[in-house]
Amino acid sequence: MDQELNKIIEQKLGTHLLKMNEIAEKIENEQRPLNKEFIQQLIEEIRPLYAVYIRRKLLCHRAFADEQQQQNQQNIKWAISVVQLSKQPSKQ
Repeated sequence: MDQELNKIIEQKLGTHLLKMNEIAEKIENEQRPLNKEFIQQLIEEIRPLYAVYIRRKLLCHRAFADEQQQQNQQNIKWAISVVQLSKQPSKQ
């Protein structure tokens, strides 16, 4: 279940994750000590990306949960119909 959800998230968030990865590489490649201005610039770049990431991740979770709930309802209906059929007298 988690792998399926992760695939959905990757598909929906690919570009934002790539951009965040670029920012992470920028931090790793920074040769000088991290100063306040550099960190502030990174925060300003990351903040909107992360907001979109969280919002889309929540939407994916909600869609997945809705799909699971629908499947559960179908399974319950099927189980009820099986029980009802089993209670009917057999026509032999």
